[in-house]
Amino acid sequence: MFILHSGNSNFTKETAPVKRDDNLTSAKALEKNAATLNRVLNAILFHNELQNGSVTMKDFVAESMGFQDASRFDSIKTIHVQKTVKYMGLTDFISNQTSGKLDELVIGMRKLEMQNLSTLTSAKVAEILSLFSNYAIDDKFRYWIDLDSIKDLLKPFQKGFPSSLDEKNAVNTFDKVDREVVNVDALLIEMKNLYNDVVAFEEKLNSTYILNIEKFLQETNTTDIPNLNNAFSSLNASFDYFVSWWNVSNDEEIKNQLHAIMTLLGTNVSNFRKQALVGFPNGLNDLEKLSGEFADHWLMAVLNGGKTLDLLKKELMPLLNITKDLKSKEVASIDLGRHVYFSAVRKVFNNVEIMNSKDPLSVLDAFSKAKNDLLQLQQTFGFDNSIVQEVKEVIRCHADFTNFKDGLSELLNSTEYSNFKIREWKSFFQRWFELNEKEKFKLGKESPLFQSYSLITSSLSDKIKPLESKKKVVGEFFEKVTKKLSEISKIVEAMQTLESIKTAVENYVQILRNVSPISESERKAFTHLNELVPFVANKLSDSEYIDSLKKKINMFSNQMKTSLISRELTVQLAYSQQVMDFYINHLKKIVETLESSGNKLKEKIETLSSLERQIVGAGLSNITDLTTTLKTSSSDAYLILSKMSGPGDNFNSFKKSLSAIYNVKAPTIDTASIISTLDKIKSTSIGRSQEVVDVEESLDQLELLQFAVMRKNGSLSSLIDNAENFFTDFFKEPSDPDHNW
Repeated sequence: MFILHSGNSNFTKETAPVKRDDNLTSAKALEKNAATLNRVLNAILFHNELQNGSVTMKDFVAESMGFQDASRFDSIKTIHVQKTVKYMGLTDFISNQTSGKLDELVIGMRKLEMQNLSTLTSAKVAEILSLFSNYAIDDKFRYWIDLDSIKDLLKPFQKGFPSSLDEKNAVNTFDKVDREVVNVDALLIEMKNLYNDVVAFEEKLNSTYILNIEKFLQETNTTDIPNLNNAFSSLNASFDYFVSWWNVSNDEEIKNQLHAIMTLLGTNVSNFRKQALVGFPNGLNDLEKLSGEFADHWLMAVLNGGKTLDLLKKELMPLLNITKDLKSKEVASIDLGRHVYFSAVRKVFNNVEIMNSKDPLSVLDAFSKAKNDLLQLQQTFGFDNSIVQEVKEVIRCHADFTNFKDGLSELLNSTEYSNFKIREWKSFFQRWFELNEKEKFKLGKESPLFQSYSLITSSLSDKIKPLESKKKVVGEFFEKVTKKLSEISKIVEAMQTLESIKTAVENYVQILRNVSPISESERKAFTHLNELVPFVANKLSDSEYIDSLKKKINMFSNQMKTSLISRELTVQLAYSQQVMDFYINHLKKIVETLESSGNKLKEKIETLSSLERQIVGAGLSNITDLTTTLKTSSSDAYLILSKMSGPGDNFNSFKKSLSAIYNVKAPTIDTASIISTLDKIKSTSIGRSQEVVDVEESLDQLELLQFAVMRKNGSLSSLIDNAENFFTDFFKEPSDPDHNW
């Protein structure tokens, strides 16, 4: 593909729609006549180059049938072409597998919240749950009795120091509080530790995905298993063919022939000037066209002042008659267009290259294993047996566990929990044993601690009491979960297996997506290649046939000898004519295709999953930028072309009109970023859209812009003057009576 490198162009102004109307009449006539003139000039040049050996009849035969370089046939082995074409047909079958339903399945699988499941082994499950085996939850509440005791001791202090409490009983109460308050603090610490353990246990349990078993079973039985069965059923045929296709892909003969045929069919604009028939881009069709152009009024006016061109026709007719020998049903198939043949073979070749980079064997092996795993999973597990029921029984206990956790959370977030400060009591009792009974009584009676903590301990007791009553249920939940380790592990293994099956299907579908689809015209090209390539190869290898062609031409070449008609003339004229043809006949359609396809792709991208949209990124803006650039170029070119004069009726007016084309500047574009974007789109569920194919074909056509870059502005004027001198001399010379034709 031709690439004009630059950064992305940004245009702030809106480009007005390009109108195509009869204002281009003069430009169209000029382009048509430039092509006609160049066919004549190239035919004369060929006579001379054939004589000096710079071109050969082999070049003529190859190029007349649409092939740029005759030497490329040297790598073609006709004995292997049929085998290679058969391989192309197999590629066609694989590439056109319908994957719409599979796309929906893949997108659905990507949405499943089962991350990191591949690292969760049975041993890991055992490690996670064993941390809570024989969990001593009773130990966490061993100081519960002390809280209950302090609550009762401080209850009389709720409204202040009780008047009925004498000194001796008060001091006894103070001493008991001193002994038990530390244990209450320890109880609160244990409650915090218990909460942390409960949260950690639930997190570990969640990491096994076992709490989502209900959702898992529902999706598995109602969606995943049926869809996967349908997927395997739909993919079975393509899988068998794909295995055969990939095995053949490693055949060096086929790989070499694919590359050789692709090289044969390919063209390189930079090598255009080296072609023998640079003025005959359509090969035999252009040669046949020239046969009927000697009566063209414009050509007669320019070459011979409006007089007959019979003498010129006489000299060129042997060459033109040769084309009749090359016409056949095989060669007629070239009417499909060389670009169609090239595109078809390139797709097959690129498919092989892409597959080599994707390691399809591992994908195929995984898909085959996944098919067997799914069958075994359905037969041996079933998702509805006692194992599942036992695990579901464990899950039902999870509600009590959750209530217990919420109760702990409420306790730890309560004001009473925050207000319980053990340091206050430690400060109060710091010198307690140094005091006598009377001093203790006075200190306790004056302290606000006993009244405030009567309320705190009462509230704490109310919050911890229901937790203490539920500890048995929670302990049993721990025990049930850890005792069902084997069953849980089996569930996890089933979930793992199902996830690996989904991944295998997704990867295989992705592999199929990477095989570019073959169009109807490309499919026809496969069949025609089977006839065309051997036919042309045989023609080229027939040395006696080629020599006889050369002799026929040499018989009538004396009057054609000249240095005034040069390769540079035919090349530069061809560049100018091709640029005009591109802007007049092709650019408008390219812009429309890019704009339409870009808009449709934008709409389709909006329907993708967030993951696939992330894969595509913002690269689609490159197509919009390119469309804007080409619109601007098309508008600028239209203004120039619409002001062109007609071709006139002589060389001077022709070259003057043609010089206006030098003002048409090729836009600087970057197709590499668009190709990168298309590659990303191809990896998504819309990667096989017709819009992707259309954008790729449009990018291929932009290769013609290189003609504008390769022109040497201003060089044609003197070259055309030389040609005019040749024709003036040519038609002045009398005909040789010995020439017969």
